[in-house]
Amino acid sequence: MEPEIRGFAEKMIDNYLTEKNLAMRAIIYRKFQEIGLITSIENAIFGALFEGVANTLASAKMLSGLKLTIEEMKELFEIIRNRSLEIKSKIRESTSL
Repeated sequence: MEPEIRGFAEKMIDNYLTEKNLAMRAIIYRKFQEIGLITSIENAIFGALFEGVANTLASAKMLSGLKLTIEEMKELFEIIRNRSLEIKSKIRESTSL
């Protein structure tokens, strides 16, 4: 993954993990949980983070006339895996409010 794309992915993760964004998502997913649509708010938020970052990267690449490669998806997975403790901790904090 090109350094600019990697930095873009890291910034998207940071933006996703803001207190305001996580609190809003926790409220929405809590409603889904209450009516039985999901079983875990934390897992839903984590999955939405990965999907949101992957889709935004794919869209940005497409606008440049390129496609997101398998290697780039693997690197995105590694970025998220490497930050998983931080991500899960922030998600947990937001869902405990």
